[in-house]
Amino acid sequence: MASPTAVVLSGGGSGPLARTASQGQELVWTWTGVALPKPTLSGAVATYASVLPDVDLKVRVDEWGFSETLVVKTADAAANPALSALRFALSGSGLSAVGAAGQATSPDDAVTDVFHIGAAAMWDSTGPASPPSASMPAEDVQSELVSTSDGPGSGAKVVEAPTTMDGTTLVVTPSRSLLSDPASTFPIFIDPTSSAPLRTYWAMINKGVPAQEYWDFDRADHAKVGNAGTGVDMYRSLFQFSTSAWKGKHVTSATFSDDLVHSWSCSNTQTELHHVTQALGKNTTWNLNAPAWGGSSLVNVSNQNCHDAAGVHSEWSSTALASEVNSATGNATITFGLRAASEAVSFDGSNGWKKFDETGGAGGAKLSVTYNTAPAISNLHTDAAACASSAAAAPPLSTVGSPAHSPVPQVTVKDAEADKSTVSFTYPKPGGGTLTTSYANVASGASQKLVTGIPAAAILSGGTYTWSVSVSDGTDSSTATCYFKIDNTVPQPPTIVSADGAYPDDDSLHGGVGKPGSFTIRAAGDAATVAAVVKYAWGPSAGGPLQTVTTSAGAPVTVSYTPPVEGDNTLQAYAYTATGVVSAMGSADFLVDNADQPVGLWALDGDGTDTGTGDHAATAANVTWTGNGRQIGHSVAHFNGTSAALTATPPIHTNTSFAVAAWVRPTGTSCTGNAVSQDGVHTSGFYLGCFQGKFDFDMIASDSSSVASTRLLSTATANTGVWTSIAGVYDRSAGKISLYVNGVLQSSATLSGQQWDAAGPFAIGRDRYTDISGDWWAGDISDVRVWDRVGYASDIAGLSASSWADQYPLGFDPTQNKMDPIANPLTWTGGPQPGFDDMNPPDSGGTPATVLNSADPDYGLSARPAVRTDGSFSVSAWVNPATLTGAFASAVSQNGTVTSNFGLGVSAANHYTFWIHNTDTTSTPAAIVQSTALAVAGQWVNLIGTFDATTKQITLYVNGVSQGATALPVTPWHATGPVAVGSGLWQAQLGYVWNGGIDNAGLFNGVLNATEISNLYTFNDPYYVSADAQ
Repeated sequence: MASPTAVVLSGGGSGPLARTASQGQELVWTWTGVALPKPTLSGAVATYASVLPDVDLKVRVDEWGFSETLVVKTADAAANPALSALRFALSGSGLSAVGAAGQATSPDDAVTDVFHIGAAAMWDSTGPASPPSASMPAEDVQSELVSTSDGPGSGAKVVEAPTTMDGTTLVVTPSRSLLSDPASTFPIFIDPTSSAPLRTYWAMINKGVPAQEYWDFDRADHAKVGNAGTGVDMYRSLFQFSTSAWKGKHVTSATFSDDLVHSWSCSNTQTELHHVTQALGKNTTWNLNAPAWGGSSLVNVSNQNCHDAAGVHSEWSSTALASEVNSATGNATITFGLRAASEAVSFDGSNGWKKFDETGGAGGAKLSVTYNTAPAISNLHTDAAACASSAAAAPPLSTVGSPAHSPVPQVTVKDAEADKSTVSFTYPKPGGGTLTTSYANVASGASQKLVTGIPAAAILSGGTYTWSVSVSDGTDSSTATCYFKIDNTVPQPPTIVSADGAYPDDDSLHGGVGKPGSFTIRAAGDAATVAAVVKYAWGPSAGGPLQTVTTSAGAPVTVSYTPPVEGDNTLQAYAYTATGVVSAMGSADFLVDNADQPVGLWALDGDGTDTGTGDHAATAANVTWTGNGRQIGHSVAHFNGTSAALTATPPIHTNTSFAVAAWVRPTGTSCTGNAVSQDGVHTSGFYLGCFQGKFDFDMIASDSSSVASTRLLSTATANTGVWTSIAGVYDRSAGKISLYVNGVLQSSATLSGQQWDAAGPFAIGRDRYTDISGDWWAGDISDVRVWDRVGYASDIAGLSASSWADQYPLGFDPTQNKMDPIANPLTWTGGPQPGFDDMNPPDSGGTPATVLNSADPDYGLSARPAVRTDGSFSVSAWVNPATLTGAFASAVSQNGTVTSNFGLGVSAANHYTFWIHNTDTTSTPAAIVQSTALAVAGQWVNLIGTFDATTKQITLYVNGVSQGATALPVTPWHATGPVAVGSGLWQAQLGYVWNGGIDNAGLFNGVLNATEISNLYTFNDPYYVSADAQ
């Protein structure tokens, strides 16, 4: 069986007698050496009959736990040696540390604070010395005069049964003198102990047994008040309540209520409610507790329930009770007691003998409280300054302005009951005294400000003032006072001059774009005006957010600035006081030289020559040079991932602004190693390469063997086998580093502290860490560049810019009967003819376009490839199909061994198209992009196809407008064959033959951007620059 406090009793056998769970802990009781019979149940009592000869065990369960009582029926049973010592083994998480270790010195020591083991007691069945009154209710005769397993009768002999701990076993030693006393009346009851949560909220005291605690004794017959006619007992009952629900509140009313379950008298008798100043506990007795009762009753209730009817409700309510509850809002608990109005011992029930519901159920004792919370005031500000509660801490404010500024008090109101409040501000008025302005119906959680502000005329510079606020919900109010002072000092424009001589104001060019310089900002004016300055704001006059730097008492500060444009530059600066008053602008003008070219530029096209502005030729070790360069016709440096590197003298200082970039093509399954670094003694100053499969740029905090770094990573995994441009930038003035991939910013971070100068060799293909070279690059590196200044977007974008690979004007000169000359000439098959229509816009030379006849067929092949098709490239042409036959036809292709890598022309669905084959094999599929509209025979259009090797995106443009994109599903491959104009290659045979006009075909390294595509369509030149812009 179980109770609301999770008590589980044995169903019989040698297992645990009881398990009690509370607050996540469990205490297990096992009667050692005793096999329990199957119990019978009657209400809340389980009876284990004849657990010993003529001895029954009764276990009562209530909401607080359980209690067990042995009923010894005969003298023979009392003589059983088994009753000499009762042993209960304790286990479970409810044991304390010393209890679990078997070192407890008392039963209560053996368990945690969650549980309580009460004292053991015994009583016999001796009746009262005098017979009961004839008017005594039978129920009271049975419960108060007759001993039962629930408790002793009024005449019973009661003795203690000592309890001790033997390891983890509780030992109860029954009184042999009571068991063997011939005067004892059977049955004799042995109450070994009980297990209950420690914080039980009710108890009784009894004047007739003033030293007896009822914390865990005689609790089965309700909460008793008065005398039952025994002539001995006089009970009071106490109830304890937590005040947490109204802690810190204002109690406006309170009601104590309980159901009367029994009374002797059928006439109303009075029961008093008292505030008891002593908290309940396991030592609560009459002797200790009765003096803590208030001298007079808070309130009396007169009623009766002699017929034990259900639901006879009693309520005690008065202003005195509310006052007592309100006075205890700062305490953890409050205790109230019920007593008879008359405690004269009698035998006729006139003493108000009653029993009340002790449970926590619907009819049990309750304390109902009505309370109000004073509205809270928070977020007090005067303008933006937080409230100060003393003059010494008063924040400075200013009334400077036109018209004069009136400081604005503001508060936030919070009412726990969501009542609306009245907010009243009291503040100085001109000429002395105060004004009060009130705002009604302010909602809880809302902010309220003094709309008019405090009049500037009432608060003069140099003075300290206060304003106060009162917030009332109609029942309670809260107040607060704020101090502030007025300081109307107006700062002078600060001066700003070059601190390191890098950019003096002397009408001469200095430094260069991207190179930092130091500038000193200094407050101006007399000593008092200077001392009032707490902050400077500064930045270029060209716009953008100003940077701020704090100061103390107007002390000068030095800042670093990197000019982003050549020619005239201006820095502006402003001084601020603590009140927020700002000066007029101070400025410095200076001239900046143009941006320096890279101080190091290693093309790595067959050797380590540096073509930058410095002379830092690189020496190669274990590097191989291959013709498999980033662009057709160029070689490249290959690094083996274990020992290959190039080194040069250091071109930069790593403690000032710099930028570094390279084209890289990592090999293997994942990108590893570092492509570029510069050595210190123990470690590199920076790394640019790969980390855990992503491109990264690292700045190292100091030159030591074990040191942290600031690392930036690319947003996507690095593609292997693909050429990618990577760049790292350090801006000393901004204290920031940035990583770019293919010209696109990946991430930035702020560096903490000043960087150090790695003065060792510049390394390509490795780094230095913990005093050794490592992180060797595996793959190819080309076009390494280093700037001794900030690298700007134009610098970084230039690394990934497109460029001409081959250009085919395809203008046919009828006077010479030949094509326009080109750098990678075409060998023609068939006979291309002069154009039959002028293209709009026409060729720059005015020559007609080339017309190819698919019946001949007519086509041209170059001597070599134009672009690396495993990298990013673009292709373009003006086309005019003569016929649309429902077959693929290519105006421009580049052939592999078995098939063309790409084709730009028309599709079998008669749409303009750009396609790329997946592989150089027979019957390979292709990734295809088609125009949204059908192709039109006899009409000139401009077609452009682009392939981005990093994203594998294939895009088609018709007359400068994107037609959509698709992704190549495989790793791109390089077609090593010729450029084909008017045809392609399919299954190692001539295919995709074009019929119609072609003009101004071109191939490009890299992806054409939107401007270049527009220019190519409009001007036949992607890099067109107007005369006005030149």
